[in-house]
Amino acid sequence: RTAQGRFFRHSGFWGVCDDSGTLWPLQFLDDTLAQEDTKDLFVKSSALIDGSWAQFQIEFVKPDGTSASKYEDHGYVAKILAVQRAVHPQDATPGFLSWAVSHFSVITKKTTPINTKQTYFLENSLAIKKKLLTKMERIFPALQRTFECKGFFAAHTPTLVPSGGVERYLNTFRTKYEDHRGQMHELELPTSPEFALKKLLAEGYSKVYEIAKSFRNKGEISAWHEPEFWMLEWYRSGGTVASIQQDTQEIVGQMALVLGTTLTLPLEWPVLSVPKLFFEALGIDLEQLQDVLIFNETARQRCPSVVPTDDWDTVFSKVMMECIEPSLPVACFLENYPIQMGALAEKVTGKPFVKRFEGYLMGVEICNGYQELTDSIELKKRFCEIEELRETEGNAVLRDPIFEQSMSIGLPVAAGNALGLERVVAILLQQKELSEIKAISFLKQFPKKWVAEN
Repeated sequence: RTAQGRFFRHSGFWGVCDDSGTLWPLQFLDDTLAQEDTKDLFVKSSALIDGSWAQFQIEFVKPDGTSASKYEDHGYVAKILAVQRAVHPQDATPGFLSWAVSHFSVITKKTTPINTKQTYFLENSLAIKKKLLTKMERIFPALQRTFECKGFFAAHTPTLVPSGGVERYLNTFRTKYEDHRGQMHELELPTSPEFALKKLLAEGYSKVYEIAKSFRNKGEISAWHEPEFWMLEWYRSGGTVASIQQDTQEIVGQMALVLGTTLTLPLEWPVLSVPKLFFEALGIDLEQLQDVLIFNETARQRCPSVVPTDDWDTVFSKVMMECIEPSLPVACFLENYPIQMGALAEKVTGKPFVKRFEGYLMGVEICNGYQELTDSIELKKRFCEIEELRETEGNAVLRDPIFEQSMSIGLPVAAGNALGLERVVAILLQQKELSEIKAISFLKQFPKKWVAEN
């Protein structure tokens, strides 16, 4: 067919964007410029100026050489047969000028020449996105089957809740409910379904899970963070950290099979001690460095980003991200976190650590699990400490009295885990950010630059 398009140059190679918005690489133009007729055409029309326009002929064939439609959902080879004439942008088809090159097709070069011109294996960007989304959707029924076989109850808990969570650095979305009397009640969106699922444990459910939308406010936008995301969370009454780690390893392994990943996961994920990692990598003894000033000063000698004003938690997080996480194996668990990072995990007897673990995949944290805190007095103490800290930081806590009442009645010995579903899928599919596996990511709801990114 004959098409109109705009020339562009990217990474040293020429290409053209046609009227469908598809990118066609034109690496062979450097060769054909040696031909006098082609050279005259481009020089006289200035067609090789980045952003200029021309008409050209394109032929589509499948990789095996048979005919193909560009609308079919598979790769195909494109041959640009001839550039016919230059076109002034004012004469181009309406709407061309609104296209942005970065929004179009992903290109993987094939090196087989046809008539001295390079051919390329191209796949429409929409087709690629649909394949990723289709794989993502397969995960939900697969996980439901897995948990059903393990005897878990599938819970569907509220999205409007009295308290979205009480962790130190989590920020919630807030709204108000007006009852029939006209009274207003503050509510939040959950940062995870933790409180609701633990209420079910306290009521007598032995094994519960939920695949739930979770929400985090205040700047939660980056490659691995979105304000709204899918969380897989599950709890075992009578469970241990080891049993939940085994669940996690099996679940990620099954997800890898469903997705058809090319990553090679270990048969058994190593379990690494956080205090041991700090000592071996940096000579830092976390047990002896409970004083924030001493910890800060010691860490600054080994981690340049640490500054004197950083609190204990911030120092720990910076050292983890910069000095520990980059050297982690492909898949592993880290356990025994400092009491400062305790959240609702049970304390290790006689040590300033808690029975908390995190799972890592390709150096990215994918889950956060606990041997659950069952002591209601200790729970109330931690809540009050966090409430006080967040008040001073302008991030006030909403408490959930029913949850706290459930804890005082008695939460059974239990263990649980919260796994970022989309993170695991994106990593297994070797995507670089969560937005690649979302039909509409958070930022795509807004005009460009309306919302600040991290």
